[in-house]
Amino acid sequence: MRFVDEFRDAQLGQVLAGEILAALEPGRHYKVMEVCGGHTHSIYKYGIDDLLPDDVELVHGPGCPVCVIPMGRVDDGIAVARDERVIFTCFGDMLRVPGSRYTLLDAKAQGADVRMVVLAARRAADRAREPRPRGRLLRDRLRDDRRPRRR
Repeated sequence: MRFVDEFRDAQLGQVLAGEILAALEPGRHYKVMEVCGGHTHSIYKYGIDDLLPDDVELVHGPGCPVCVIPMGRVDDGIAVARDERVIFTCFGDMLRVPGSRYTLLDAKAQGADVRMVVLAARRAADRAREPRPRGRLLRDRLRDDRRPRRR
């Protein structure tokens, strides 16, 4: 299978590790941030961290919204999506993120109008054509929660 087999090729891994080593400037310290928790998991699961020299430091990043979204926020999104007046949009990776009891995919299967968004520009065009009220993109809600609150 293309791509999967390439990632399991130990000889290719050794070649890539050698190329990384050759690209490093002696005496310089490098910090590489893994942004997604899935990346961090794979790095340690497959021993990639052991292939890196001491002057390359891995830094754990903030995590993508899917990795760090609180379960309660998913539950909030599902509650909004179940309102028959709402067209709920989210990126595909959010569809399977579990809430306390269900996922957005479950809500869709139960009749909620949950739509996967591929491009933000397409979402804006869809919103302009829809006559009924609609919810906000779940990612936008998460981003709002990261902003400092005014008191």
